[in-house]
Amino acid sequence: MLALLAGVLAACAQSVITLQHGAATTLFTVLDSAIVHAQSGDAIYLPGGPVASSASITITKKLSIFGAGYRADSSAATQPTTLAGTILFKPGAEGSLITGILAPNNDITLNCDNVSATRNLVNNIYIFGSGLFVEDNVVNTSVMGDGVTHINILIRKNVIYGYMEYIYNANLFNNVFLQNGASIQANVNCNFANNIFYISYSPTSFGNQGTFTNNLFTTDYNLPGNKVQAIGSIFTNYTVGAVWNLTQNFRLKAGCIGIKAGSDSTDVGIYGTSAPFKTSGLPFNPHIQSVSIPTATGPDGKLTISITVAAQNQ
Repeated sequence: MLALLAGVLAACAQSVITLQHGAATTLFTVLDSAIVHAQSGDAIYLPGGPVASSASITITKKLSIFGAGYRADSSAATQPTTLAGTILFKPGAEGSLITGILAPNNDITLNCDNVSATRNLVNNIYIFGSGLFVEDNVVNTSVMGDGVTHINILIRKNVIYGYMEYIYNANLFNNVFLQNGASIQANVNCNFANNIFYISYSPTSFGNQGTFTNNLFTTDYNLPGNKVQAIGSIFTNYTVGAVWNLTQNFRLKAGCIGIKAGSDSTDVGIYGTSAPFKTSGLPFNPHIQSVSIPTATGPDGKLTISITVAAQNQ
């Protein structure tokens, strides 16, 4: 009976969505319900494992949404937070944040200003606003704009496995663009610096994309101020054509000419800058490292549950 109770407790813990409003918390089992009851400025904490939701989730208020991470190894105690629906931020959601989500077949759409998407693994990220911050994500397919003039967009330290098109007035620093056959095209007035590009077409052949300085390309497109090196000499562990998996390691291997070659004297790619890509993929809030639920009570008749929580330094 106690073993069954322990299993029920664990299952319940994994399915509970916590809405934080000031000092008050409310529990839900469906994400849509938590969003409906939330007030602007609230935080929503998602459990590990599959999160119940509709196929399309629309947010029109300022919310901070925290998952438990997207990597099975780093989120072993809780499981990664898995969403089966798309997330759409619309006007009214300015100032929102989404982090720590695994949604490899779904998208995040930033269709308003001043939203941050960090440390998620998603299919696509759509950039339809100004003042957007996109950092430390793994993107299976593309980062796409709407071909409309926006400003003050920062796209930094992401691993992008496909296209990037129709982005206006963005700073793109220390990203990794992968998969030969993908293209970087139809972007306007962007600043590309300290990135690594493994692409099929010259980025200068698709109009006024902006400036390309201090990047590392795998094909020589005759761009002054940039570097060229074969793909096999760049990363510690990456198989050409592979989709994202836990074994990939985008740290620069010994002999790569991108080591300490960034404009800030750190590496080009995602492990540059003073705050490199966070390999664990964990969001910046405290994270559950381990959970221990005994199958029987102790001599005093009490059930001692042990949970280890670690703070995140970034």
